[in-house]
Amino acid sequence: MILPNATLFPDALLPLHILKPRYRRILSDVLDSYHIFGVALRQYDAGMESPMPIVGVGMVGVCIDAKDGTPNLLLMGMACVECLGAEKYMTYRLERVRVME
Repeated sequence: MILPNATLFPDALLPLHILKPRYRRILSDVLDSYHIFGVALRQYDAGMESPMPIVGVGMVGVCIDAKDGTPNLLLMGMACVECLGAEKYMTYRLERVRVME
């Protein structure tokens, strides 16, 4: 998930309220698999789909739908990864990464 003003650090908690349909699709896919995804700051001098080179990766700890059906979730930071380039595009970007020490 590429955001303009938020990132996720190891051992930190990040609450998110998911509004956009594409991010709801990401969340649905994440919850159907390992409950893990990354939150990257967007590079301001590049396009909307350009993450900063270092990204925080976390696990969905809690996910509750609001009354309007939009999900509220709490991410638990696990690690930092280095972005190596887009692996593929679906309705969202899948990034190839390397876990940092």
